[in-house]
Amino acid sequence: MWATVPQWQNAVSLGKSISNLADLEKLIETKARLAGLDTATNFPNQLQGNFTRVKYHVVMPPSAQGKHTGSASPTGSELALQAKEKSGTTVGFFSKKHEGVFTHSGSYSHLHVSLENGDSGHIDDLNIGADVRLLLPRT
Repeated sequence: MWATVPQWQNAVSLGKSISNLADLEKLIETKARLAGLDTATNFPNQLQGNFTRVKYHVVMPPSAQGKHTGSASPTGSELALQAKEKSGTTVGFFSKKHEGVFTHSGSYSHLHVSLENGDSGHIDDLNIGADVRLLLPRT
């Protein structure tokens, strides 16, 4: 999944702390609907600000010996990471039509994070403060 966003709407504060991805997805859907987006179709989005806690992973390529590097996943091919109180940006998609396709089963979003220290990866869980801002594509 990819998108080109010619122009983003002005960033809007989420206005409340969020302690899990399910609640974040509900808030993104509500804010998108209020911003005039058709939430029955998939759309890209960004979050910017300070993340209270973010759990994320990166997929590790096989080493030269044919073994996986990294750890923490049952297959040993993912490196599980966590950061607290870090500023950064997420970029991802929201879609109610692609659950289990490009989102995890039970989820409507696929998000990646880029943190201020240069770390990045696929988000598994996210806690954010009320000051985090949401960016949606201009319609």
